[in-house]
Amino acid sequence: MARRAPSEKYLVLPFCDRDLGLALDQISSAHQILRRAIEGFLKNLAVPDSPHWACEMKRLRVTITAAETCQILRASKWDYFEIVIQCATIERLMDAMKWARDNLPEYGRVKWCNPAQSNVGGWI
Repeated sequence: MARRAPSEKYLVLPFCDRDLGLALDQISSAHQILRRAIEGFLKNLAVPDSPHWACEMKRLRVTITAAETCQILRASKWDYFEIVIQCATIERLMDAMKWARDNLPEYGRVKWCNPAQSNVGGWI
């Protein structure tokens, strides 16, 4: 697999010290942009005629045409399966942030957030 440039280390950039509502808006925007990119990708998807079709599909790249419109998206291309996995993590994060917004109004700032990391990421 090709190595990513340092600017493409993250699909969704980590951030810190941000208003919870703004953070949720930005994460939701990134999620929608990624969904549209996946939808376009799936319309043209064909399973490779190869004995290693699964290995090839695992590495298919999705073009994220609207990435530049979102402050926390930096990659213009990313692996299909990684986008799906990271979006699932982002969906759980959005649910938690909405709950915090609705139930803990006194905690209105995100101290630190790495939206696409489920094992060490999340938000504080």
